[in-house]
Amino acid sequence: MKHRVTSEAMADGLGLAIFMLVAMTGATILEAPVWGVPSLIPWASLRRLLMGALMGFTAFFLIRSRLGQFSGAHFNPAVTLAFLRLGRLSRAAAMIYIAAQCAGALLGVAIARLILGVASEQPPVDFVATVPTPGRSAIAFAAELVMAGALFGIVLELASRERLKAAAPAAAGCLVAAYIFLAAPLTGMSINPARTLGSFVLAGHWEHYWIYTGAPLLGMQMAAHLHLWKRTAIECPKIPLHAAASCRYCSDQGAASQR
Repeated sequence: MKHRVTSEAMADGLGLAIFMLVAMTGATILEAPVWGVPSLIPWASLRRLLMGALMGFTAFFLIRSRLGQFSGAHFNPAVTLAFLRLGRLSRAAAMIYIAAQCAGALLGVAIARLILGVASEQPPVDFVATVPTPGRSAIAFAAELVMAGALFGIVLELASRERLKAAAPAAAGCLVAAYIFLAAPLTGMSINPARTLGSFVLAGHWEHYWIYTGAPLLGMQMAAHLHLWKRTAIECPKIPLHAAASCRYCSDQGAASQR
């Protein structure tokens, strides 16, 4: 069982590494002057719309992929800790997942830097580091909290309804796209402590890390508490995909071993 948890966690970390590689590539192509796209598309809102669409599709694809089916498609320590609060993961499994997610984010950023060169580390790309608008740290914290709580809350609502659970990946992808378009100018749009860590280790913007750790964790914990208060059953700590997806948590033995 421990080996299976480790394998799933490594798959989850790999998924986040792919997400970060796509994010760095997309941001470098769309924003770095050396590529010429900012001159070709001078409207920042349009470039942000394209970036949001790219990352929303990437999130959807990763959740629906075999990698996401196997790992559970958390890709986010805040999601993992929220499922821990719901009683669907053990503490040991959650810590293994979080370690793999942080390592995956770092790996994705490092590989992207090697492939893309200095353009990916210079402004305005800057390792896709998430930083708030100057003087708006409190507002950025509130925005990240609301976005994280809404994302996880909606996923939980869909997951608890048999007819709607298959829509969870699409809903998550659409929300990621919308958040990037609407909130990136204010917060950089993270809602993921590991995703921000991967950028901050190389970019060095540690003064803002409290926003991108505290807000997503608090927002998703609030969503989990609300779900417990409503007493809606969640049987599986994996983002719902389809009935054919194998899941050890959904067997009696697997569920019991994780409580």
